[in-house]
Amino acid sequence: MKKIILLLWLFPLVLSAQNRKLDSVRNVVKTGNGRAQFAAMNALADYYSDNNLKLSMQYAKASLAKAKAIKNDTFVALAYNSIANVYQYKTDLDSALVFHRKALAVRRQINDSAGMADSYNNIGIAYDQQANFPEALRNYFKALAYFDQKNLAATFQ
Repeated sequence: MKKIILLLWLFPLVLSAQNRKLDSVRNVVKTGNGRAQFAAMNALADYYSDNNLKLSMQYAKASLAKAKAIKNDTFVALAYNSIANVYQYKTDLDSALVFHRKALAVRRQINDSAGMADSYNNIGIAYDQQANFPEALRNYFKALAYFDQKNLAATFQ
């Protein structure tokens, strides 16, 4: 019984701390500079992907606009990836693939090996969800080749 009372007492404290962190990130969206705003928007897109896909997509698209405004191709690729993830969570896998491929194209252009590995892996996951296993495997193996080529596997563990 004491454990239950303790949990009931601690629960509002945990929620309060989380709400303060969320408010801080939202404040950066409003008042931060370009890079900080992008990071905050992208973090909020990720956060809301668990519970509010509409808001998640709004933040993902806002992060894409910010990335383009500050002319940062690495951020553009990350934003495309965030948009693709929201589509994937909505099980709109064709749209997810479109945006994963856009992220891949940008990452190829800037020669981002770790990003290309991530994009190929994400594309593989989308094909896997579509039960298109040959395409999933083809993309998984491409991701693995990039991970091996740059010895990136340790980076993602």
